[in-house]
Amino acid sequence: MRRMICILVIFVAVLALTGELTGGSVNAQTACDFVTGGGFIIPATGAHGNFGVGGGCKHGSPTWGHLEYVDHGSGLAPTTAPTPFNVHGTGVTGYFFLGPTTREISGTARTNDSNNSPVNYCVHVTDNGPGSTDIFQIQLTDTSGVVYDTGPHTLAGGNIELHKPNPSNTGDFSSGSCLISACEFGSCVVDGDCGAGVCRSGCCAPL
Repeated sequence: MRRMICILVIFVAVLALTGELTGGSVNAQTACDFVTGGGFIIPATGAHGNFGVGGGCKHGSPTWGHLEYVDHGSGLAPTTAPTPFNVHGTGVTGYFFLGPTTREISGTARTNDSNNSPVNYCVHVTDNGPGSTDIFQIQLTDTSGVVYDTGPHTLAGGNIELHKPNPSNTGDFSSGSCLISACEFGSCVVDGDCGAGVCRSGCCAPL
């Protein structure tokens, strides 16, 4: 009898761990964590896009993060836009789980381009392991839509590091994704491609 009870307890424990009990489920997301990274990508302009970024759950969700990004050949319209193009994070608004090694960080930022400041940012990163092909993407938006988007790029140098949760990582992931569809109003090369709108970083935007 004692042996049967022991077997039953083990069986119930296994069911609980695998989510097979009625009303049970296994959450695909881990406990909220944090990510850091630094390095550079080479966007379509061919110039370096240097970055330093961090974000995650620390003592609440989300309350921690930073962003510095410099595109040394932004190609932003108009042609008088400053080069290099600097983006400085001023706040964090979200931290998103996109998969086991992929996270997104959203926030607010200011830039050195008066035509594109202030902005909201979304940074998409993937940690593919040491000496591997980590991914970085930054997208900037304002009330007109997407004003700058590198698209996802393999790092040309540097590293993305997804850190395991620790006691300071209290809070929950944000839901969904912070990226919005690039070129909501169509793609372009020059302003004339956009009718009454303007061409910004290859995407049409309303005036």
